[in-house]
Amino acid sequence: MHMLEFKKLTDFPRGTLYNILCDAYSYDDWNKRFWDGNWKETGDYLYYEIVLSKKNIMYWRLFLFREEYCG
Repeated sequence: MHMLEFKKLTDFPRGTLYNILCDAYSYDDWNKRFWDGNWKETGDYLYYEIVLSKKNIMYWRLFLFREEYCG
């Protein structure tokens, strides 16, 4: 029996979301011509937001640790 496996978007290289959308809507060239820029922009935005959020969380954890234990 196969189990579903969930992975984070950042477990995949940047551009994966764009490639999935291109493949999903490949049945009609109009979709890619009309939505291509939006797909790229959205995929890049989501990817970088997640990466930046992780960095900010680590920064705040370090900051709070220093404040609590180092004065």
